[in-house]
Amino acid sequence: MGINPMHEYADYWSGDPFLGVNGFQRVMTLNRYEKLSQYLHCNHAAARLDRNDPSYHPIAKVAPVVDMARQNFKMYYKHSRDISIDEAMKGYKGRTELRMYMPKKPEKFGIKFWARCDGRTAFMSDFQLYSGKRDQSPLQQLHGLVFLLEHLLSDHIYACGTMLTTRKDVPPALKQKKQLKRQLPNRGDTMSFQKNNVTVTAWNDNNIVIVAHSCLTNPSEMTTCERQVGRQKKTVPQPQAINRYNQHMNGVDVHDQLRKQHAASRASKKYWKYILWFVVDCCRVNAWILYKLASTRQLGKKRRYAQKDFVLELSKELINDFTSRKRAAVRECGSPINIDMQKRKTTHTFERLPGKHRRCKSCYQKERRHETVYGCSTCNTHMCNDCFRLLHPPED
Repeated sequence: MGINPMHEYADYWSGDPFLGVNGFQRVMTLNRYEKLSQYLHCNHAAARLDRNDPSYHPIAKVAPVVDMARQNFKMYYKHSRDISIDEAMKGYKGRTELRMYMPKKPEKFGIKFWARCDGRTAFMSDFQLYSGKRDQSPLQQLHGLVFLLEHLLSDHIYACGTMLTTRKDVPPALKQKKQLKRQLPNRGDTMSFQKNNVTVTAWNDNNIVIVAHSCLTNPSEMTTCERQVGRQKKTVPQPQAINRYNQHMNGVDVHDQLRKQHAASRASKKYWKYILWFVVDCCRVNAWILYKLASTRQLGKKRRYAQKDFVLELSKELINDFTSRKRAAVRECGSPINIDMQKRKTTHTFERLPGKHRRCKSCYQKERRHETVYGCSTCNTHMCNDCFRLLHPPED
């Protein structure tokens, strides 16, 4: 459904040749799909806690699936040196305590996750559902980014990240925007403040950008970048810290773009289903990234092997030849009513056939109901004794 999205899922089983999808209709009926969606659950009812319980968590309904996915993400991939940690949103406008409003995101209303991705390949190695203050540690509540960088540096982890001027650990000279713009009037002007091994750098690039970092041996190191000014390109001085940040900061953003290309979600009133769809889409994108790293496959000279091709092939492999529809009995001798003279010369045997009771085919043609487990083993057709003798008379 992610490759061929429709507004109503019933359209996949439509009889209109321009609307219906033969692949869906072959695998299962519409009624079966609705029943599977209705009774879909990811956790036992006995494991769920009451909302008034102190240990209650909204993720409990999908906890086994989330835990399994996080464990496998960490197990089958080894990170590069550059790691990106950012917010990921799953759009949802229903009623739940997990719903967040983030005006700068493409999906402004939804369920928020903290995601950790490889800065080079965008592989998601871990994620965590954000449920408000209940998941925040005292370290996160009392301290800001500068303290966090110092704490990470004590574990030999170097980091870099942007920060707002309203944070408590921002240097006082950077908190007043008007005064800051006067101190940095031209594009490319920079200002730095250092505390122990952590440096806070402000840079004027159309807007003021503030970055805190501990990943450079020389915090005042500068480089250059190109900017479009009107119809001309100009070279602008840029701090090395911001250049390093721009190289590997979009790992989560790239993963979100891949996740939304062929999203598997369907509209629902239940919030936990959107968490489940998020996990399924993350698994799909991670599988695609690993396949892309291990394979150089192409479809011809001009077309590369895209994510759509991977999803189609993966779906076909998972479905295989499964179908929930009852298959018609294979008849080796055609219809029992129309048997030509050549087939009459074949030896027909009346015996018990494997399987359940079935209607006599000859009686069915005569609008009579007669169920039997016997029939002609040569024709592989259920029929009663009288019809067998009528259709297959003994040879003289």
